[in-house]
Amino acid sequence: MLSSKLNGLFRTACDVEVIAIGEQRYCEFSNALSESDVLGVINIGLNDNKKYAPMLMNMSTELNLAMIDMMIGGGDSSGEEVPFNYKYTDVELSIYLAIFKNIVKNISDAWNAFNNVNFEFSKLETNPSMVQLIGADETVVLVVLSIQLGGNQGKLSVCLPGSTLSNIFSQYEKQLRESQGHRTNDEEEAEILEALQSTYL
Repeated sequence: MLSSKLNGLFRTACDVEVIAIGEQRYCEFSNALSESDVLGVINIGLNDNKKYAPMLMNMSTELNLAMIDMMIGGGDSSGEEVPFNYKYTDVELSIYLAIFKNIVKNISDAWNAFNNVNFEFSKLETNPSMVQLIGADETVVLVVLSIQLGGNQGKLSVCLPGSTLSNIFSQYEKQLRESQGHRTNDEEEAEILEALQSTYL
């Protein structure tokens, strides 16, 4: 879905591939970012209207600058060197914001086929070390996508808090049980426990 979205947005061939899915602590993800990286903060909404830890996204600077170039009519900028401590201008951040919003809308469409989860873009953070929306020791799931856009290649990292994922899956299981008519009530639980008590171990 993301590949199709980027194809339409930049009018060029785009290939998106999941290259890694891993579990780690948030501090490990945060420490791997440089001061010049920009984080997209995406709020996650479920049916219960509680506030959950947000999802974070980071795109490699080389890929992002190539996308910004294409958005304003530039050509293929592959092979150009980008300084390690590159600082985005206000205009570049504004275009970056538009790109991120398109990607987030695509994520919402993809998840709606699985569960009623609302992803809403919140803000761009230009200083990752100041982002303290997730506990340093909290377990997160890191999904790394490789994006080939014309002659440019880079990575998009998606950081999903473990506690938020657990709540999403528990709601999904609840909806699944209800849709199948398997509503467990107190009487049913008592009958099951009574049957289990006579089980030989």
